[in-house]
Amino acid sequence: MTITATNGIKTQQYIKPQGAKGKLVSSSIFPNVKDTKYNFNALKHGLTGKANDHELGKLNDVGMKVGALALAGYLATQKATPKTKLMEFVGLATFFGAMKLWPKLAIGAPAKAIHGFDPTQEYEDSFGRKKPFFQDAQYQPWDVYSNEQLQKIGDKMGVDKNAQDRNDLTKSNMTKIATKNNTLWMITAGIASAVFSALACNKAEKVIDPALDKVNNEKADKLLQNFDTEAQKRMTSASKDMQKDLDKIFEENKGKTVDNKLIEKISGRLAKGLDPVTEEGVKEDMQNILMNGKSLVNEGLAEKISNGSKKVLAQKFSEEQVAKIVPSKEEIVKHFNDNQMMGKEVNEDEAMNVRSSVSQLFLAKAKEQGMSTEKLKTIKKGVALVADKALKSNSASVLDENAMKKVSEIGKAMSELQAKDSVLDDYAQAKVADKPETVIANYWNKTSTSIVKSLGIDFKEMEKVRNNRQLVQGLVRNKMEEVTSDDAKYQKAIGEMANNIAELDKKIKPEDTRKYVDLVGKTYDDAAGNLYNQGMEATANKLTALSVGGKGSLKRVKQVYFEERVAGVKNSFSRMINTMDVYRRISKGEVPKDGSAREVKEAMLELVKQTTLQGHSSDHSIKFYFNRSQDNSTNVDRSDVEIKDGKVVNKYFKEGKGVDVPEDYGFYQKAMNFMYNSPMDKDTVEAIKKAGIEKDVNKYNSEVYNKIGSADYFTKPNHKTTGDQGASSEYKFLLLGVAPDEMMTKTVQQSYNSQKWGKTFGTVGAVLTGLTIAAQFLFGKGKAVK
Repeated sequence: MTITATNGIKTQQYIKPQGAKGKLVSSSIFPNVKDTKYNFNALKHGLTGKANDHELGKLNDVGMKVGALALAGYLATQKATPKTKLMEFVGLATFFGAMKLWPKLAIGAPAKAIHGFDPTQEYEDSFGRKKPFFQDAQYQPWDVYSNEQLQKIGDKMGVDKNAQDRNDLTKSNMTKIATKNNTLWMITAGIASAVFSALACNKAEKVIDPALDKVNNEKADKLLQNFDTEAQKRMTSASKDMQKDLDKIFEENKGKTVDNKLIEKISGRLAKGLDPVTEEGVKEDMQNILMNGKSLVNEGLAEKISNGSKKVLAQKFSEEQVAKIVPSKEEIVKHFNDNQMMGKEVNEDEAMNVRSSVSQLFLAKAKEQGMSTEKLKTIKKGVALVADKALKSNSASVLDENAMKKVSEIGKAMSELQAKDSVLDDYAQAKVADKPETVIANYWNKTSTSIVKSLGIDFKEMEKVRNNRQLVQGLVRNKMEEVTSDDAKYQKAIGEMANNIAELDKKIKPEDTRKYVDLVGKTYDDAAGNLYNQGMEATANKLTALSVGGKGSLKRVKQVYFEERVAGVKNSFSRMINTMDVYRRISKGEVPKDGSAREVKEAMLELVKQTTLQGHSSDHSIKFYFNRSQDNSTNVDRSDVEIKDGKVVNKYFKEGKGVDVPEDYGFYQKAMNFMYNSPMDKDTVEAIKKAGIEKDVNKYNSEVYNKIGSADYFTKPNHKTTGDQGASSEYKFLLLGVAPDEMMTKTVQQSYNSQKWGKTFGTVGAVLTGLTIAAQFLFGKGKAVK
């Protein structure tokens, strides 16, 4: 059957395809306002159950980023320093950034250059939704591409201009190439995102490190500049916290006997944040203030004696015997009443009468049981010990209103000290604490690394010596000899070193160090005076140790720690300057020409090079131990030593086992004089003057020569430079600092590891990028339709 429609409308005249409302768009790794608004609307629609598939997909992206942010936040809480906390978020940002950038830079851009289009291209549909154009091979809205665009792409692909349906062929090739590129993206994205995220973090550290260092340094400086204001703010809070904690202790113990447990609680809170030694002083003072030294005879004492005696006598007697010997609490109370002791406060002498009286009660009951004289002695001894302990623990002092008021007043003084001390501690921690990312730690790392560069030590040289200090010694020595024998190289190297070393006084100004030391002194002296007036004599002495000149006190410990941390770093780098100068003078032939045997001169110069580069305080303590012969003959070679390229060309001196020549103090004095008491090279002087560290270097040289050089060593009594008293072992260690070879060993290891890591990941990234781009050439070009 055939059905024919009549009176139909001719559609050709009325129905036409709608014009394309979608458009190609460029995307950024950063979300714009429109995208952000869309994501918020998607969240809103998702919560109300009205989200479409595209919005749900967007919510998945948002959820992944929020979850990653939460994870980074948690991991940051587990890190100890500001930089490591920040790097968790930097790592997160760089990872997502790498995920976004990789397909655009390594796939999209090369593909567009080679094939004429971007496989990662996005378009915006008629609803304003952004989508990847080639995400779904089954649905591609080609209307958003104009004929002109397709023609250009076809030209780039090499599609025959005369081919039938040229645009269709171009579209087909675009789809194939895009599919291959999407596959390539999936294969490479995992490795690429990790590698380039790591490289980005490594580069970010170079920006973050100086920025954080500057922020932390300025923050610390403000603490010192605004000390009174900051201390006052903390004082208010500290005082409230102190009284709150004390009130809790008072509430739990008001009206109760003051015993050692209560003393521990109160003194522990009063001394919170202070060192254990000072806390012991607080405890001692609290005992003197709150405990009057008297014991109270009451029911509590009777119970302690009865129960304690049962435990002690049970070790010597049977349970049945103990029950008959030991009086009950009620019996002891009756005994106290009968002897008019009940309720009395007894001093130490009166306590002896109580112990004796109680013992007689026990002995009377024992005699009723027919106990032997030996057993009576055992009972008497055991009861005396129990009674003595019970009396001491049963203090007559109670925590009354007066006692609580007194403790609260002391609490105010202690909270004031703790508030001021916390400001000073925060300053010291930020500046000189022995931990990563402090001002002095960052300075040390930066300056020691710069010295490696100034000496011209490259990556390949580091690779050869990094695991062996002896090899680093040899490398550094060769580099120093090379640099110091060349005027231009030396002037450049010593200038760079001096300028970098000078940075410490800008970061930790000498006047700030003095101010910190003075503030510590005033804070502790004021606190000690205040506490002393309130009966806290032991605490005051622990804080300042005025009775012994301040030595060993908490105040002096804090002052010395700061001063010595700065001095130790300064001395280490002043020693580096001294070492460079000694090598420079030898390289220029500015060596002693005193007519001594050439062998001895060669030995002394070798000693000088080794001592400045790698010597320790122990080497100075024994006045050196070196391989050489005595200059005790007239028929010897006394010619000058030969210097070539910074090295001593030894004619006689040979390395070997060290020997001592105890009576030859002249050799020691000549070596010390050459190292520390001779005029420095003019280029050295110019560099340290210009950098402003001349005073520090001169002080270092003078102190080593006069203090260490004049120290006594019993086997070599005349091996001295001056008549000064010498120096302690601690001062020698501080003065000599870190040996240059030891400093360079650690720095070379760190520099090598950092560079090796970067080179390895950089190589992986470069190879991966190269292969990814090269793959574009394998995807082929369009062919004409046959």
